[in-house]
Amino acid sequence: IAASLAAGVSGASAAELRGTIKSIDFAKDAITLANGMIFVLPKSLRPADLTVGEKVKVTYEPVGKANVASRVVDVP
Repeated sequence: IAASLAAGVSGASAAELRGTIKSIDFAKDAITLANGMIFVLPKSLRPADLTVGEKVKVTYEPVGKANVASRVVDVP
């Protein structure tokens, strides 16, 4: 279970979203939430620390057509 994973990416356009992890793509270092949104994890965030079904809050920034997560935190 990921207590808190953080990366050094931060900026003015960061957004937050809460959701449940639906799937984890280890090959692409990405997670998909139950709402269908996909988040690319930077190298400092390890998908192996996350679990399908886990409720999380994702802080992210849109970069091109991708949503790049800078922080993933467990939520109750």
